[in-house]
Amino acid sequence: MCINPAASTYEKSAMLLGSTLMTSDSAQAGTRNEETLTLLDEFERAGLLSIDGEPGERATIAVMIAPEDPFEGEGAEAQAGALVSLAAGMDAVSRGTVLAGGNTSTLPGGLIAALRAKDETVKHVTTVATADTPLGYITVVYALREQLNGRAGQYGTGTGASSFPLTTSHATPSPSR
Repeated sequence: MCINPAASTYEKSAMLLGSTLMTSDSAQAGTRNEETLTLLDEFERAGLLSIDGEPGERATIAVMIAPEDPFEGEGAEAQAGALVSLAAGMDAVSRGTVLAGGNTSTLPGGLIAALRAKDETVKHVTTVATADTPLGYITVVYALREQLNGRAGQYGTGTGASSFPLTTSHATPSPSR
């Protein structure tokens, strides 16, 4: 793994985490990466994340869940920026990343709003700003498929959103009697 020395601390951390948790190689999906547990343990000891369970097997695609409430206060931009860097870092070393959240994540300080404001990241990471609705659940699945096909989109509500990826109807008429 080659990390750009000019990258920010958040970007370097994101690439490091992404490269141990993710892979773009389908043959390595589900395989254990021994460095992952060590790295996650160090991040947890530093108070940068918390771990639930025993992560260790690599994934080829990720769904990242945006916090419900927008970040507020003096450090809001830095907090959102750190998580945008994580989404971008995971996407760069995998087959794709989808950032899913509710409508509030598109408000100022919201994670989806922050990602959509990043010109380069928005070209690669898909966002779904209605992931807390039935249509949003379906959109996340379509967004994952879109990522696997090398494309990205911005769905739901808020600045930068486009239409849902469900562009054609597959409904069939009911038979009449």
